[in-house]
Amino acid sequence: MGVGEKPAGMDLADYVLGRFSKGERELLEEAFKEGARAAVAILCDGIESAMNQFNGKKSRE
Repeated sequence: MGVGEKPAGMDLADYVLGRFSKGERELLEEAFKEGARAAVAILCDGIESAMNQFNGKKSRE
């Protein structure tokens, strides 16, 4: 995860330490859920199976 490019004219510290937008919060929530699913897959199915399920492009669904 990264913060992306800061908007022109904005202080870097203010940008990095600022609050997330509603859209960004929604993306983070989904990323956290996906991370939790990946952790469960590691525990239940093993790391190789989990890596095959969760690594790569997001063309699933």
